[in-house]
Amino acid sequence: MESPAPTAAILVIGDEILKGHTQDTNSSFAAKIFYSLGIKVGRIIAISDNKEEIAEELRNLTSKNTFVVTSGGVGPTHDDITYEAVAAAFDLPLVFNTELAKIVESFYGVNDTNIEKNPAMKMAHIPEEHELFYSKKMKKSPEWATIFPMVKVRNVYVLPGLPKCFEACLTGLQHCFPSALGSHFMDFLFLSVEESLIAQILEDTIKKFKVVIGCYPILYNERYQTKLTVEAGTLAKLREALEHLEAAVPANSLVELDPTSLALQKLQYLNSHDGAKTAFDVFKTCHTKYPDAEIVVSFNGGKDCTLLLHLYHLYLKSVGKAGAKVKALYIKNHETFSEVEEFVAKAVVHYNLELIEYHDHIKAGVGKLMSDHPNVGVVLMGNRRTDPYSAKLNTFTMTDKGWPQVMRVFPILDWSYADVWQAIMLLGVDYCSLYDQGYSSLGDPHNTVPNPALSYQDDSGNVKFRPAHSLLNGTEERAGRTN
Repeated sequence: MESPAPTAAILVIGDEILKGHTQDTNSSFAAKIFYSLGIKVGRIIAISDNKEEIAEELRNLTSKNTFVVTSGGVGPTHDDITYEAVAAAFDLPLVFNTELAKIVESFYGVNDTNIEKNPAMKMAHIPEEHELFYSKKMKKSPEWATIFPMVKVRNVYVLPGLPKCFEACLTGLQHCFPSALGSHFMDFLFLSVEESLIAQILEDTIKKFKVVIGCYPILYNERYQTKLTVEAGTLAKLREALEHLEAAVPANSLVELDPTSLALQKLQYLNSHDGAKTAFDVFKTCHTKYPDAEIVVSFNGGKDCTLLLHLYHLYLKSVGKAGAKVKALYIKNHETFSEVEEFVAKAVVHYNLELIEYHDHIKAGVGKLMSDHPNVGVVLMGNRRTDPYSAKLNTFTMTDKGWPQVMRVFPILDWSYADVWQAIMLLGVDYCSLYDQGYSSLGDPHNTVPNPALSYQDDSGNVKFRPAHSLLNGTEERAGRTN
């Protein structure tokens, strides 16, 4: 059976927030992250530095939500009482954590674990039944922002209040939350009429199709006056609602946006990162920096290079090269899945590709490419930092010494597993059917099986596999690769 979609509450702790001395940005940041993961945020509450009030609020929120995230109150001073409040909420004792103590010692430059002599050691006393989650260092965050771990106690995730720390921690630990990626679908409609003229239409659509519609007046725009967001739990229901709206709104009021602009708006609406804009900037740099070189997209039917190809296709449309034939490099040195071959063939037609195919090892294949196509100067690749041998890559990286020399370019290098699937689903990108059969990373038939992390038993006790986009922990992406 399908599990209900997860819900979250965000509890912002601190007198400085309620006094207006400090502006809360953490709840907004968290809400964007959770929305992108398919998690519904039902409450955002600000509360004072009062242990009893925090504990009472936590008892209420944890009983009504899948999980609660707290912000603030985890420092060394007298008003940092979040750990004490969490412990009180669950009737747990505070315990001394030696792992945290070592971090405190290193960070504050002290070696005395006595709280009276070293108040910073208060940060090492946390509720029993805890788990610690460490975030990797984020590229755009200072190193100290991820030194301290996120502390989880039952279904409460305790985060620091300092925005740089909060954002770095939450961004790097998205896989720790009960994601429901793929459980909701969204699209836009743009209208040249004021929202008052369609109010009844929207109300009727919501009642009939059980969808969520956001209506936003747009000022000083020459093309449209109203922007609608339509969200549904299934793609079929979304399409039904959109068809109904398109037929019901005033004649000739629908405004079509160009595909690139629409794609960027969608990604900006859903994602908290600016990965799509960064990718487009990389494409532009390629064409500016290497104007006389041929650009090739490395493509083997996998999800990452498929998204890369789709984004590049949108970019070419945006610069007036919609009909341009794109060279795509497909190197294979082993047996492949028939589903992959079928998808590659479909992509060749859909994206107007000139497929350059070699049956050889990668190094030899690149050599043949440079020999057969000497004008190639750039190869766009879909590697991400979590891929093997990719952690230290730069966006623009020449091939290694001893290899045929060509500039490798990685436009989605800093995207996460969830980022990729969010974009694929939001933009309606077609992908290889194996990803709907439990495969989350594709190698060859001899070393790739459905990901065990996606397995479940149906009502009859049969083992089934969920689609790749529902994988909760992106670090388990390659768990189906057998060597």
